[in-house]
Amino acid sequence: MAGTRRALTGEALEIDHIVRTALELLDQVGLDGLSMRHLADRLGIRAATVYWYVRDKHALLSLIADAICAEIQPPDPTAPWSARLEALMGEYRRVLLRHRDAAHVLAATPPAGAARLRLVDISLGAVLDAGFKASDATRAGRLLVDYTTGFVQEEYIAAARPSSPTNAADAQRLPTIAHLEPEAYPHIAELRPYLIDRDGDARFAFGLRVILNGLEQHPARRYGSLRAHARDE
Repeated sequence: MAGTRRALTGEALEIDHIVRTALELLDQVGLDGLSMRHLADRLGIRAATVYWYVRDKHALLSLIADAICAEIQPPDPTAPWSARLEALMGEYRRVLLRHRDAAHVLAATPPAGAARLRLVDISLGAVLDAGFKASDATRAGRLLVDYTTGFVQEEYIAAARPSSPTNAADAQRLPTIAHLEPEAYPHIAELRPYLIDRDGDARFAFGLRVILNGLEQHPARRYGSLRAHARDE
């Protein structure tokens, strides 16, 4: 794994334990509260010992990101490309929501580690099967990951706001929208009851479907049927 040293007997087990403990700590204290010293205290060792195994906090975050990605179940490889990407992004979101600040960790670290690279490879394979080539394929893959990661980050922010049981309370937190003159802003007034959408699953599915539909209609897909047909033969 990236950022580890390779001299200790049973190193893989030790590193696995450190990463599992770091992920548990992340769930409890969040990214801002996660530190090498805090991790050392949780492990019952000196901070210097943690650095023997893991180079620095950035390397630790890369290991945590890979451990998070290892929880993501890959889609059915025989499904159509669009169904594979829809299932993969939905599973990606579910796993990110399972761990506190996981989206921030993934956004802050480059793709590294076997589990994370496996998911990158699966997503790129799907967009290649869709008919995108070279830079268009990588841009399509990044678009899907950026949408999902960013969506979850927004969900974190929304969840951190003070909770309120009623739409009236939500409106009080948005006085600008709640008290706008309908004559000046007729469309906002018309949609005011829907502007605070609590259904994250439905919003995510809507946005993902818009992206996938857009990719399906993209002119860069013109060679897709040839590649998919060649693979199936």
